[in-house]
Order: sequence, then C-alpha cells, then structure tokens
Amino acid sequence: MKVSSGRNQKKHKFRISLIFLFIVVSFGGCFYLYMRDNGASSLDRKNRENASTTSETTLETTTSVTTTVATTAVEKPMLVNPVPEHAKVDKVYLDDCAFVGDSISTGLANYGFIPQERVIASIGMNIQKVNTDKITTSYGELTVNEALVKANPKHVYIMLGSNGIYWLSNDFMIARYKEFVETIREELPESDIYILSIPPVTAERETHETEPITNEEIDVYNSELLKFANDYGLNYVDLNTGLKNNEGKLDAADAEKDGMHFKSDTYKKMLDYILKHTVSEEYFTFKETSTETTATVSESDVPSVSETVPAISAE
Repeated sequence: MKVSSGRNQKKHKFRISLIFLFIVVSFGGCFYLYMRDNGASSLDRKNRENASTTSETTLETTTSVTTTVATTAVEKPMLVNPVPEHAKVDKVYLDDCAFVGDSISTGLANYGFIPQERVIASIGMNIQKVNTDKITTSYGELTVNEALVKANPKHVYIMLGSNGIYWLSNDFMIARYKEFVETIREELPESDIYILSIPPVTAERETHETEPITNEEIDVYNSELLKFANDYGLNYVDLNTGLKNNEGKLDAADAEKDGMHFKSDTYKKMLDYILKHTVSEEYFTFKETSTETTATVSESDVPSVSETVPAISAE
C-alpha cells in the first residue's frame, strides 16, 4: 500500500508540471502574437504617413510646369574665302561702294564707271603711304581714311600692292595693310571690307627693263593677302584669277602698253567679277539654328495650346 501511494504522488506532480508548462507556452505565444500585430500596425501607420507626405509633395510639385520653348535663330554664313561666285547682283550695288587704291583704281573714275567721290585713289599710292599721306579727293586734301569717312560707304574695296611689290617686302606691306584695316574698322564699323587681290601683269611686263614684275611674285603676295583676310575676318575677292588668261597672265589686249594698267573694257570685266562675288543676304542661304530653352514656370504663366512662339526674322 505504501509503494502504490508514492507512485500516485509522482504522477500528480508530473501532471501539474505539464499543466504549468502548457500555461507558460500559451502565454508566451499570445504575447508574441500581440507584439507582432502591434509592430505591424505601427509600421503600417508610418507607411501611411509617408505615403501621405509623398502625396502632398507630389501635389505641390505638380503645381510647377517645365516648358521647353524652341526659338529659331539665323546666323550669317561663315567666312568663305575667296568669296565664291554666285548670280550677278544688280549694278546698283556699286552705289554703296568705295574703292581704295593706286593708279589702277583711278581708272574706275577716269573712265566714268564709278563716281569720283567714291574712288579714293591716287597715282603713286601704295600701302606704305596709305595710312599717312594726304591725297586730292572730292572732299579736299585728306588722308584715305578721312576721305572714306566722308564717303561713308557700305562696302569698302581695297586694291593695294601693285605699286610697291617691286621694292617693298610682303611682310612690310601686310603689316601696313593691317594698320589701315584697323583704322577703317574704328571709323566705319558698319562697313564691309573687301580685299581685292592685285591683278596679273602681261608677259611683256615680266621682262620689263627697269621694273620687271612677275606673276609669280604677284601670286605669292596675293596668297599672303588671302591669309591676312582669313586671319582678320575680311572678304577676299580673287580678282587676279578672274583676269588671268590661259597662260596665267594678263592678256595683252586687256592692258595698256606698260603691261599693268587696264583698258576701258578691262574695268568692265573687273566690275562684272566683283558683282558676281559679293557677300549679300539676297544671294546666300542663311543657316537656321534651333535653340531650346527650358524653364520652370507656374501654371498661371503657361500659355494656352493655341499660343505659338514666333521665329526671329532673318535680318
């Protein structure tokens, strides 16, 4: 009987332990579920708050609108030298021109092709004297630049070098040319400047007894003029090529006895060549460039769909 009673007591204690363990496990499980659900609710609230904030920010930013406005700009053609040939412009173009030079240029007025007041030239003029010496002009005894200011031409054509190429160095002449052009730009900033290559000479002139001038020397000087024109943004008209014959010389029929100066019909060829080699808005296609400008404006500033942005006119 005593042995059986001891066994019953052990079984009773074991059952109580199992019940207690079950209670602990159940309580722990409930506590875990409670904490998990509470944490999820907190995270959910935070997510909703963040979503709300993002929504408000998005709403605020959408009140600004980014617009892209396309404008059309017109650029003048880039400097191309020698000036390319194109359809001949009307001779009325010459009314806005002034011609600077030596005794060759004086023939433009002497033969009646260009009015005297727009031929700023004299016998014996060369690039060494053009910046300083006074000459007889329609405006009085003035320097070439002073006379040009009086004439106020839209286009200035300069042909200097034939008188001097025999004894002046190319470097010296180009340096004086630069000084002359700089003065014109200061006094007549709105005028276009054209550099005319000096013309060829006849075969007879190349073997002149006292002052032989070869076409090879002329070509070298003209190549320096072309480089000068490119470096300083000047228009260069290759008159020399326009007057050469098949042998690369001035035709004897186009020249006076000295093999340098022009006959009347040669001036017609000269002016015809110039009229076919101008830089004119009428005869050049301008390059259009599109520029996009991006700006952020408020909704009240955004134009309606029917509004358009006009292109800049080609002037």
